[in-house]
Amino acid sequence: MSEQKTAHTPGPWGDDGINRVTSLADGYPNDGWVICDCDGPDSEANARLIAAAPDLLAELWRALEALEAIGDLPSMQSSIRAALAKAEGRSNV
Repeated sequence: MSEQKTAHTPGPWGDDGINRVTSLADGYPNDGWVICDCDGPDSEANARLIAAAPDLLAELWRALEALEAIGDLPSMQSSIRAALAKAEGRSNV
């Protein structure tokens, strides 16, 4: 079974409506800190996508665990592992 490793500011993150993504993690030392400021023509969409990143990462881990449990779609499992490795800054496992 896969093991999730989190080395980023925990979610949730939120888009404050002015293209800034901030931490919304209650009780975490940097709650309210800016994760990133987005600029450019697609800044609103980029901020929404970045704000969703912790949730997307968690759900991708759940999907991989479900696929592993049923032993299905090995090529998809491999693609998911590669995406998770990229998101977590580690080599593909």
